[in-house]
Amino acid sequence: MVKDLITEDSGESNKKGYVNFKRVVWHEALREILESIRLYGQTGFYKTCGDNVLHWLFPIILILSADYEEQCVMALIRGLKGSMPCPVCLAPQLNLIDLSETYELRTKELMMKIYERAKKLNASEKEELLKEYGLRDVQNIFWEMFLCDPYQALSWDGLHAHQSGLFADHIFPELKCLVGLLPRWKEKSKQLDRYIDETPHWRGLNHFSEVMKVEFTDGSKFGDIAKLLLYAAYDILTAKESPAGYALLKVLRSFLDLHMYASLTLHFESMTKAGETALLDFEKSLKEYSSIDIDSDKNWNFIKAHSHKHVFNDIWRKGVARNFSTKPNEKAHRPLKDFYQLMTNFKDFGVQIDDLDDAEVERLNLESEDAPNKTNPPCTIGYLESQFGHNGDSAFKNFWKRLSKALTSMLGTHINLGIFDEISPYQSLRVNYESKVSARQMTDII
Repeated sequence: MVKDLITEDSGESNKKGYVNFKRVVWHEALREILESIRLYGQTGFYKTCGDNVLHWLFPIILILSADYEEQCVMALIRGLKGSMPCPVCLAPQLNLIDLSETYELRTKELMMKIYERAKKLNASEKEELLKEYGLRDVQNIFWEMFLCDPYQALSWDGLHAHQSGLFADHIFPELKCLVGLLPRWKEKSKQLDRYIDETPHWRGLNHFSEVMKVEFTDGSKFGDIAKLLLYAAYDILTAKESPAGYALLKVLRSFLDLHMYASLTLHFESMTKAGETALLDFEKSLKEYSSIDIDSDKNWNFIKAHSHKHVFNDIWRKGVARNFSTKPNEKAHRPLKDFYQLMTNFKDFGVQIDDLDDAEVERLNLESEDAPNKTNPPCTIGYLESQFGHNGDSAFKNFWKRLSKALTSMLGTHINLGIFDEISPYQSLRVNYESKVSARQMTDII
């Protein structure tokens, strides 16, 4: 994103003219940045690349990765209060929850046609026409870029639509509210937190001692809470005690299914089609929950729910969702800010940050090489049996016999261990396997 160049004026911030003025400045600033490559988009240019081969390159904007507010600036639409708040299609504001409905897509040609037609009208007629399509009265710089359709380049924002959006801002608060409506709700809240805390630790999964008091955290942690919450709440929000809560758990389940398909790092045609089916299941469960008469004024007709309508179209056209995710840039904000403020002289900082980044990678590599080997010292098999077998752990009963039998079977040769033989006990085991999801070697710790 181009940084805002205008000091915010609280007295003018919500006025149409001022908002349009800010959009003009943003697009004119971006024009200066893109000017150096605009012509090359049509003619191309020769460049010797890292493979020492001379290539004929054409710079083209295929993907725009941004959150919703940034997308509104890029597409020059009127946002949440506009009649058509989606930057990708012409879905009416009142029909955003209808994920099974397909509306006309915004295209560069159509939006330019509307804009040019509006310019020929008087002020009131122009405003009425632009408002009908949710457009602002500003020239879009992306229209001038060769083979660039900004409305099709704009991509689904999984981070803000899913973990930090649909779940964190809508499903999670609603679930906590419904738990609070239960008889003995304090006891039920503690029970849910206890279930969360008792969840086994697992590599790559954040562990929480409680979640009912969580109000804000990062998107990754919200994503893990969503996965755990379904299993922790299933015997608390039952169909008998809380019909609305049970219906919301169905929404959460369909949300997790949808999130799973949308987040895959390798897609086959069958997976993408299954994801499209999951989208319809999510719509169905959401409408069923919305129809239940509860003391809630919750309106599920919002843009982040609608944005899922376009996720699988994006995957068909642009590849897996991580190709257009905003997550890498969001995670880079803090270290880049720290580098810039604490370790540069604020001049030619791009080169300095590259050097600092390389130094950080080298430091991590050295730390990894120098890390001590934290293996347990060898001990006798008899010692293990006495330590753990006497505590009622049946796995260590006649451990030396069972280990001998297992090794004989695995190695194909007779192994006869005794209680005085020494072994090195390990408390974890790294298992390498081929993932059915990514088709790559993965490692899990058991």
